[in-house]
Amino acid sequence: STEPIQTEESQIVLENGKEQLMFEIPLNDSGSAGLGVSLKGNKSRETREDLGIFIKSIIHGGAAYKDGRLRINDQLVAVNGESLLGRSNHAAMETLRRSMSQEGNVRGTIQLVVLRTPQVRPTLSPSVSDAADSDLGTFSQTFLSKIEKLY
Repeated sequence: STEPIQTEESQIVLENGKEQLMFEIPLNDSGSAGLGVSLKGNKSRETREDLGIFIKSIIHGGAAYKDGRLRINDQLVAVNGESLLGRSNHAAMETLRRSMSQEGNVRGTIQLVVLRTPQVRPTLSPSVSDAADSDLGTFSQTFLSKIEKLY
């Protein structure tokens, strides 16, 4: 029997239609330049509950840009094997920062697990779940400015 070949990129499609992807991203030689992404923490407008850390933008020339696999609005759910789920946005940012400064410099790469909502082609009769999903994009984007940092 032949074993499936393990690649650095794995993909799982979850029940809610989101893809879970794992990337091993090589960091730039300088290390200090980091991943080259700007992050945002999303909160529910109704409950003020933290909804996670998302990629706001990808900086031209940075490690993530050169790698080419991360996309804007990907949700970061784990970094170097450490889950960011169930943490406040602030705690998740701290975990990410710590992991980048320690392991990133040692290994020269960073392992990220992201959740991505696939780009769906508009259909004539969108289902109820599609309508509910698209509403996630309208959550308030007014967050503490200090939560948006470059990594």
